Amino acid sequence: MAAFSSVPSVVKALRHELNSLSGAPTRFGYLRLLILLLTLALGIFLYWVPHFFLLRAIGLFLIAAAVTFLLIASHEACHGTLLGLPALEFVFSLLIGWPMAWPSSSYRLLHLRHHSWNSIDPRDPERVQPLPGTLGSLGWKARHPLWWHVFVLGGIGLIVHTFHASFVLRSTDFRLSRCLFVDLAGIAVTQALFLALATYLHCLPQYLFSWIVVERLAGGFLQLRALIEHWGLAANCPHPILTQLYASSTIHVPNWVNFFMGGLPYHSVHHAFPAIPASALPAATRRVEALIASYQLRPLPTYPSYWAAIRTLA
Repeated sequence: MAAFSSVPSVVKALRHELNSLSGAPTRFGYLRLLILLLTLALGIFLYWVPHFFLLRAIGLFLIAAAVTFLLIASHEACHGTLLGLPALEFVFSLLIGWPMAWPSSSYRLLHLRHHSWNSIDPRDPERVQPLPGTLGSLGWKARHPLWWHVFVLGGIGLIVHTFHASFVLRSTDFRLSRCLFVDLAGIAVTQALFLALATYLHCLPQYLFSWIVVERLAGGFLQLRALIEHWGLAANCPHPILTQLYASSTIHVPNWVNFFMGGLPYHSVHHAFPAIPASALPAATRRVEALIASYQLRPLPTYPSYWAAIRTLA
């Protein structure tokens, strides 16, 4: 790490380089939502309408894929970088989360805590390993290997942990208690409506089966991406921006992968500058890598691909 005297210059240069990339999201957020919602509609049609096993299997896979990437899009809604319309994005995150029993309202507040506390505060609600020298009040997840997170805990594990973290940390933000109530009520009403409709249409087993399959596939994928972004990474730098850069990972991916992943592959720069929309994060990361090299700082924690990251973690 650079000498303490050079840190203000580094941070000032980083802010100057990335200032032009912050701001309102581009049209790609709308395009991605359109593609994913059409994919979801096609999946629902193939799963429920044709009475042909292969088409139903394809439909269920499309539903799981669409739900996965829509939940990833709801992450951008936490930061207002999906559409640039915070109120609409909040409603969108509820409509996507509640049918899968995901506490979207509580997650939004917790995720903003995560950005403030990552590698700084052991109470970080998304920390998967305790910080060095601490036990971490929510670091229980580190007891399990990667396969346990992905194949066993899955979506249910994420849901339970988010509710647990919201309850434990409710004293840090008075809004968390209200969000917990809103999520519990919203999920209860949403699930009751879906179950009642499925019962009325005499298709309750098919509905429950589809929910479990989507939970397993989407939950496992979301667990894996969260582990890749922070597993084994901790930093104690003399400035919060540098801490976030070095306590998060960067995965170099094709543009189409970043398009659907909502900028998550470039997690280092996202953590340090969360106002940058997903479409601008690859360019922002290139600027950051060039700048820190010019200051002779160590490179960002980087994987050349998701496959390389999975092999390393496994």
